[in-house]
Amino acid sequence: MPSARNGVRNNHYDEDDEVAYESEYAKSRSSTVERLADEFGSRLSLADDVPQNSRNARPVQKRPWTPGPRDSRTEQRLFSERITEGINFEKYDEIPVSTAGYEVPAPIGTFEESTLHQGVKWILKELAKYNKPTPVQRYAIPISSAGRDLMACAQTGSGKTAAYLLPIISNLFYDGPGGERGPSALILAPTRELAMQIHHEAKKLTYRSFVKAVCVYGGQGAPTVSDQAYQMQDGCDLLIATTGRLMDHLERGNVTLTNCRYLVLDEADRMLDMGFEIDVRTIVQDADMPEEHQTALFSATFPKEIQMMATDFLNDYIFLTIGQIGSTTSDIKQIVMNVPRHAKRRELVRLLQADKQEAIRNQPLRYLVLIFVATKREAAAISYHLESEGFRAGTIHGDLTQSQREQALAAFKSAKKPILVATDVAQRGLDIPNVMHVIQYDLPNQIDDHVHRIGRTGRAGNLGKATAFWNPDNFAITRDLVKKLQENKQIVPEFLRGGGGGGFGGGASQSGGGSSSRSFGW
Repeated sequence: MPSARNGVRNNHYDEDDEVAYESEYAKSRSSTVERLADEFGSRLSLADDVPQNSRNARPVQKRPWTPGPRDSRTEQRLFSERITEGINFEKYDEIPVSTAGYEVPAPIGTFEESTLHQGVKWILKELAKYNKPTPVQRYAIPISSAGRDLMACAQTGSGKTAAYLLPIISNLFYDGPGGERGPSALILAPTRELAMQIHHEAKKLTYRSFVKAVCVYGGQGAPTVSDQAYQMQDGCDLLIATTGRLMDHLERGNVTLTNCRYLVLDEADRMLDMGFEIDVRTIVQDADMPEEHQTALFSATFPKEIQMMATDFLNDYIFLTIGQIGSTTSDIKQIVMNVPRHAKRRELVRLLQADKQEAIRNQPLRYLVLIFVATKREAAAISYHLESEGFRAGTIHGDLTQSQREQALAAFKSAKKPILVATDVAQRGLDIPNVMHVIQYDLPNQIDDHVHRIGRTGRAGNLGKATAFWNPDNFAITRDLVKKLQENKQIVPEFLRGGGGGGFGGGASQSGGGSSSRSFGW
């Protein structure tokens, strides 16, 4: 797609202080003011020959727009925290990729060769520091940019959020500001934590632009319905929402989807299970969303029954698989330990003492540990127990207010409390840098939940470790657990062979791995 800029030099910032700021910033980036102005010029508009997606064909608006001024504080807040590429990032190119569908667009090798808007490319290069697209981004960006529906299955930590946000935001940039009511794009997520994280990424990619992203979710401590309604009515191009709160707003008439051209279901397998399916169908099929919209479904796991159900929402779609469906990355060293219920706390303390020594050896880098338990009561009890043992631990579960959840996550990310005990609320989507060890104190009943949990580590080519406490109570997941270990070339411990009928021996699976060079500190 041709560039949308018209080549006009940036005359918008002609005050002395703004020029000085841009100059100093450019020097710090080993760049020049001229280059910055050229790459993200003051006048951005559609070229006459920019093709429109066939699904979204409509008159070209060709409305030029001017980027807002740069703000150093905003840039620090949005772009200071990111997951750096790990030592195995280059191995991403070796991951098998399969596509199914009619006339699949060719993948991109770099962001620069894509049809993404120059404003998006500037943010990726200068601020977000995306050096090269991950496999899911290489394929998903051109597929979505071509207007095709997409079902994408890729490993956790592989860059799925950017894979669907980039083409949507790029299209909005090309279209220019419009006067329509309601959002042009809707992204549905199963939890408020994931919705908020997507919103944060959207804020990064829409920085300095006219595109306004709004996030609506419910639960204790969430913004009021009236406050969220005001945000949407004050201008909303990109809406990120949980289904329950969006249904509430639709029923109250606070938002309309009549101009929504793009729909994304993140963690689509969860969005289409029994808990969310009815709401999703109501939003997509019974609300006022146009029938002719573009849809993308993303997840790390897509059971067969969910794949069949998903076709109800897709037209002429492409099925993209990165690696094996429902697999985990080989960058995660997986250990399964045979631990009786009464010995779990003792074994957990032993593991954390070893982690603490590892963190001390790697100071001042960060080393975060995420522990999954089955119940909210257990989360609070384990956190209290660890504090009594001298560890700095926090907790996150569904009974906490939104403010308490945010405080717990902030303390975890900053390593003020480098251990976080969590229920399933944290198992999907959360992209937290420097989680070096995931411990499943209680194994889930479903293998897909296991995959999402351990996917909180080993992200973006970094190495990680995942430990699971197993006992005969976990018989239901044993067969699938063995299969996943074998798929990822992890050694299956003897007590799991034959269906997990072995006695307690305190054994563990062992496999190759290592510590990451990412930042961590205890």
